[in-house]
Amino acid sequence: MNLQDKVNYLISKATEFESYFRDESKLYDAVNNLDRNRVQGLLEGFDLKEKDAQVYMLGPVNIVRSKLLKCLLEGKKVDSELINEIKDKFILKDINYFADYPEHVKKGIQEYTIGDLGPFHAWRNDFRILYTFFFSLDEKLKVNQYLEDIKNDIFKAVDLSDFTSHAVNFDGIQNFGSTRSWMAFFPKDKVSHTNAYQLFMSIQHDGLHYGIVTGSVLKRRVRGKAELDIEDLEISNSIADVIVGYMGLKDEVIRLNKSIKQIWKFAPGESAKYWDDFSNEGIMAIGWDELDDLNKYPSIDDISIALGVSTSSNQSWNIDLFRNASVGDIIIANRGKREAVGVGIITGEYQYVGERKSYRHIRSVNWLIKKDVKFDKTIFRPDTFSPTIKYPIIRETYLQKYPELVNIFQKLDEGIVTDIDIEATDEKAYYWLNANAKIWNYKDFNIGETQTYTSKNSKGNKRRVYKHFLDVNPGDIMIGYLTSPYRQIVALLEVTKSIFESDLEGEVIEFKITEFLENPVDFDTLKSNPDLKTAEPIINNQGSLFKLSEEEFETIQNTIEDFNPKIIKEIEKYTIDEAIEESGMNKDQFEEILLILDEKKQLIIQGAPGTGKTYIAKIVAKYLAQDDDKIEIIQFHPSYSYEDFVEGYRPSDTGGLSLKGGIFKEICHKATINPKDEYVLIIDEINRGDISKIFGELLYLLEYRDQKIKLTYTPEIDFEIPENLCLIGTMNLADRSLAMIDYALRRRFSFITLFPEYRLIKKYNKDSSLDIDTVIENIKAINQKIASNPSLGKDFEIGHSYFLNKMKDLASMKFVWGYEIGPLLSEYFFDNREEVNNLKINYFKNVEN
Repeated sequence: MNLQDKVNYLISKATEFESYFRDESKLYDAVNNLDRNRVQGLLEGFDLKEKDAQVYMLGPVNIVRSKLLKCLLEGKKVDSELINEIKDKFILKDINYFADYPEHVKKGIQEYTIGDLGPFHAWRNDFRILYTFFFSLDEKLKVNQYLEDIKNDIFKAVDLSDFTSHAVNFDGIQNFGSTRSWMAFFPKDKVSHTNAYQLFMSIQHDGLHYGIVTGSVLKRRVRGKAELDIEDLEISNSIADVIVGYMGLKDEVIRLNKSIKQIWKFAPGESAKYWDDFSNEGIMAIGWDELDDLNKYPSIDDISIALGVSTSSNQSWNIDLFRNASVGDIIIANRGKREAVGVGIITGEYQYVGERKSYRHIRSVNWLIKKDVKFDKTIFRPDTFSPTIKYPIIRETYLQKYPELVNIFQKLDEGIVTDIDIEATDEKAYYWLNANAKIWNYKDFNIGETQTYTSKNSKGNKRRVYKHFLDVNPGDIMIGYLTSPYRQIVALLEVTKSIFESDLEGEVIEFKITEFLENPVDFDTLKSNPDLKTAEPIINNQGSLFKLSEEEFETIQNTIEDFNPKIIKEIEKYTIDEAIEESGMNKDQFEEILLILDEKKQLIIQGAPGTGKTYIAKIVAKYLAQDDDKIEIIQFHPSYSYEDFVEGYRPSDTGGLSLKGGIFKEICHKATINPKDEYVLIIDEINRGDISKIFGELLYLLEYRDQKIKLTYTPEIDFEIPENLCLIGTMNLADRSLAMIDYALRRRFSFITLFPEYRLIKKYNKDSSLDIDTVIENIKAINQKIASNPSLGKDFEIGHSYFLNKMKDLASMKFVWGYEIGPLLSEYFFDNREEVNNLKINYFKNVEN
């Protein structure tokens, strides 16, 4: 097979994977149409045998893959629902579901630690799970051999004897699956393609993309100087065109790489305690002695797994940069944040020296300067090895103290990028990140979950203020802003990875959500703050990533804290026994309410006037939420609207109208961002509002809690009612508006009816001078009269709450009649004054001892 035929095979494979990635239905069809023998062969490829008596280490994603293959053999169809089912069963550690696996496999599942991000964070896209079914070991070996053959032919044809190379197959950089394979050629002294200008070729569905590109790490350091991107590449189906193109570009790649040096800061131990040793040996070295030779850990993720830390850890990032920094790069040795102790040049590639007692990971360095200088402000990041952009300040300070070093610095300056922002800081930087609410929302993710953001739009064009994407570092803080129609700060974020090339998304940065705001901050509020009048996102909010000064960030943070005060309070557990005692209900009644709310999530407590409906609702809410801040109470009335309850446009502080969430949407937001807590919304007098008008399309969600819908004012956003939110309504059965809304509520709420509890009248009037038993009998007689009236009935009986702690003596009894019971009965019997007088006589009959 000639070279072009091998290229054509790789292009055909890229075309196949591209079609699966773009169309999941085509992906599922291809999986479901796999030959049974191939499925059996793929399943046998997963080694389920126990090795070396260790706990099974197949890994969660391969558990999913093997289970899918088993399902195919059983005749089941693979789709997203089945994939999510298997994922959920793994997370729940449902051993019965995996009963057909060996014991050590099931043990491994039981012992697997489920982290904050979950085991399938990197495999949310089904293509990443299923692509391996079309990329068997034999195919992978074939692709790898073809890539090697193409590389070797290019080396010979272009005469790249002073170059090295790096190639990636369809597994992608991080083994998550890719729709392309690629290779890069770069000078040997650059150690890693990420730190070099490179001759690059990407084999994709539409042909060979080739030319010069800037390595991802280098790009962050040389912004604006020679940002050569994948979008700038030529495209052809012919490998001969690539070879001719490389011949013309080779000298330019050599020139570009010679024109740049990168500057790194290196901490030789805490407080530079190993500086004398390292400088005398002509090395720099890092610890992490629990790691073997770093060449055994190809990616940052591999390093993180070996260390047992998050993939976003600065430790992994520092280690990876240390081994991949290029020969010829400049090293600044530091002591703390404000002192440099030496300057050198890297002269050798990474080595692992196992015989050293500690600090076994080393690089050879020619330490040209072994003198210290102090700075009057922070210069260095508090880490071991990372990029620094403070070289101009460092050089100037050294020359002020040691003028005799001028010749050394002139030598060092050759090839250093000069367009560096001297005022930038190596401490935490602050940014503002826009999320287009019509495309994605921060609430789609969980606290601690990482998410990537592309530095270029869907057309491949660099986003506005592209240099900000190049500048971000792990640990930098970002304001999470949700664009129109919300126009609110809703979250705080932290950068977890600097700009890098993702197999499926292209060039991205990565961040995690550190906090959701219970009370989002409106853009209008920030715009009216004079301290933010020159802030990038306030001046022009059209864009994606904006830089904030430390002062601007602190102003925004102060505003956030004003809206979200950090109140630390000790909440004493409110027990069920305390709740039952306070409610006055018996245990069975109270537990029945809890059971209904657990299953249905929506309950209406109904009853005659004075039966304690609102009182009981508050006690139940207090028990469920255990925190008054997680309870909201509103009362419906005829003028209450959808705009009050859900969302609508209201006047803003700066004039005009802005979209505001109603109380229901706000409590849904709080419940969503705090999924481990229970929230309760009490709707008092729920039957007095126009239910259809107030709830609108939410009536559907009340019946189908597991669904999402689009709201009237924000149709571009899916909305759902969180499972940890309960609704408790109260309904006065004597209210004549009940009949109009009964059917609208009946399917969506469970109902429980409260009746007059006469025993509570006696309990709460123990010290009365009256004959309480007689008082109670008189009240019962009045209620019997009401219940027997065909125009009234039991729904109009007088509840016990009218009399609690109010029957102490005859005077208090008269007060209750004159201002509460009497007027109520006059309304009931508005056409029969004589009946009201008879009831009054009965009310006071024989009550004095």
